[in-house]
Amino acid sequence: MPIEKKPLRDQIMTLVNKNETISSDDGIKALKQCVSHIQNTIQVEQIIVQSGLSYDDLITNDKLELYFDLVRLSDTKKVGYIAKGWDDPGFRIGDVISLEDQEESEQFKDCIAEISRNCTSKGILMTVKEDGNGYIINLEGLIYTEGLNKDTFNKTLEALIECAELARALKCAMLGYPNELS
Repeated sequence: MPIEKKPLRDQIMTLVNKNETISSDDGIKALKQCVSHIQNTIQVEQIIVQSGLSYDDLITNDKLELYFDLVRLSDTKKVGYIAKGWDDPGFRIGDVISLEDQEESEQFKDCIAEISRNCTSKGILMTVKEDGNGYIINLEGLIYTEGLNKDTFNKTLEALIECAELARALKCAMLGYPNELS
């Protein structure tokens, strides 16, 4: 005889009601986070597809409500990521660039201020961390949850891609500055 499986709602209610360590406020907060996660994931997946992109599997953990790597369908090139933390007011569309080559790292030092100003003018924040092997460049554009739609996503992603290409090219001359790198 098959075992009858309880509906998901009943399973959740059983967990909440039987757990004596969860306060009502904590239970309500957790349920609101679950609803938000489901709504945000559906919205992000739809926007990604409408934008002609695909994505890798959803990552979620205690820090991240959602994280997807973004992949261009035309050439299967990774073009960044979209992420949202559980307590974040919006989404981060970003990219991480690693410069481990010593010559690249030295060239990047010469252009860092110009590249940062250019990215900031496009609404992309650039943070740089020096590690033992070179630099880790983190580029992020932010979109508040209420403002996330296909147009804002595409504009932010376009600005991010431009900044990432500029940082990868390491060419100050592209910004109109005289110290062109070879």
